[in-house]
Amino acid sequence: MSKPKFTIRSDGQFGADIGALDAAMEFNETNKSFILEITGWCPKGRRAEGAKIDKKYPLKETTTNNYNQAIEQNIKDSDGTLILLLEGNDADKETTHAIEKAKEFNKPSRTIILSNDSQENINQTLNWLKDTNIEHLNVKGPRESNTSGIGEKTHSFILDLLKELSTNPDFFKK
Repeated sequence: MSKPKFTIRSDGQFGADIGALDAAMEFNETNKSFILEITGWCPKGRRAEGAKIDKKYPLKETTTNNYNQAIEQNIKDSDGTLILLLEGNDADKETTHAIEKAKEFNKPSRTIILSNDSQENINQTLNWLKDTNIEHLNVKGPRESNTSGIGEKTHSFILDLLKELSTNPDFFKK
């Protein structure tokens, strides 16, 4: 029997996106029994708000430095997109673009408002992943500059989600 397999992808923008990638990388360091791939598209030049995306993140560069190209390519290359927001904060321009493009590309998307009840957020996400057969997940959310604390909250949530996935070997049986 093969091991479960799951992919996390993101565009590496500082905030929710980098929080998801950091969580996936941390998970991989401590868990060898679950295969987790990490990937994504980022703008040419590894462009992110105010800086370049570190080379430690296994991202491919798009042909332009336009954020929307990376956002759209990640949606196309995934099974579905998970949008993460904080209570009391709206989606920023790029997150709204991702929501609209997922709909346009007829790709499943789910918005989770990260609350203090992280287990409820995890259960909502697990049910959605299972119902839509998602094994290749794109994670998108606001920039840190637009939603303070979103990176840390996303990191914690994605790490807990991956731990839960890794303890459920039947999750990916078709």
